[in-house]
Amino acid sequence: MKKKILTFSLLMASGFSTYADLVEADSYTYLYENKDGSTVITNKKSSNPNLTLIKVIKSKSSGDDDLGVQKDVSKRSDKNVRTIIATSDGRFTDVPLISLPLSSSRSRSSSGLSIEQAKTVTNVSKFYKPIDRQPESKKHFEYLKPNENVKIIDHKDTNVDLDDLEESGYVLLGSSRFMDRKLLKNDVIEQAKKIGATLVIWSKATDVTIPYSREDDPNNFDIIYNYIVHFYVKDLFYKQPDMLGIRMANIPISERPLYQRNTGVYVDQLTHDSKAYNANILVGDVIISINNRTTLSLEELHKVKQEELKKTKTLNLKILRIVKGDLKEIEIPISF
Repeated sequence: MKKKILTFSLLMASGFSTYADLVEADSYTYLYENKDGSTVITNKKSSNPNLTLIKVIKSKSSGDDDLGVQKDVSKRSDKNVRTIIATSDGRFTDVPLISLPLSSSRSRSSSGLSIEQAKTVTNVSKFYKPIDRQPESKKHFEYLKPNENVKIIDHKDTNVDLDDLEESGYVLLGSSRFMDRKLLKNDVIEQAKKIGATLVIWSKATDVTIPYSREDDPNNFDIIYNYIVHFYVKDLFYKQPDMLGIRMANIPISERPLYQRNTGVYVDQLTHDSKAYNANILVGDVIISINNRTTLSLEELHKVKQEELKKTKTLNLKILRIVKGDLKEIEIPISF
């Protein structure tokens, strides 16, 4: 007859509040045998005289390579022990620690995953949604190199400005949004390496102000957090020789009265250290001509720019700029 399981606490029990918490101290999971033959799993050492300690699992979380690795530090093992895995819908799936052949019906958990999959899948990867981009637009992405470290930033702690990121050339590869008790640094790094992201920004929030006790252990308080994990990579498109380094748009409707016009190419964003940036083009400028040829739309600007670059290495941009409330017309040369 199979052993029953009593779960005092799940292996992924508590959340963290800062980036530093991603690198945690060692923790332990204790497996006890009860007098009635059941197995008890807990992350707290028990002094109950009815329980006999049969295994201790050390979860070491003090480095990129070994974070989350489980090491058996006891002399005795129990192959019939089952572990509990939290699923995305808030339920729990119990899966044998020793997997069976995939051909066996017992080798699949109630979540539909194979046992090996159920043991390795993380919410970060499971709920990752990539940005839909054309292959051509990804041609100049600077993906993570084999020996390069992933930069991980806690949005709350650093108050990172997303506009600054975009100005630095970063583009969003995709995001993961999910609910969980804890976010492990190793899970984030694993997903970043999988997609080639060099920068990750994460944040968490909860509507719960008071921890609640779980049904399986009323003395073990817990909180579920809403996590958002964004994955970025640098786009070197604007480093190309014929690029201005400007993200262009139509003049915003709300600003058209300032410029007294509907037409022209609005400078919506600049890339740091690009030609336009170093020539001191500013966000909010409106380009109305290149080398005295009108550029009243995005299509016209691209066409005129390419045609003029075949004849000369200098483009004279005529722009409209609001200076202390007054509309000024300025000409700025840019060399290629």
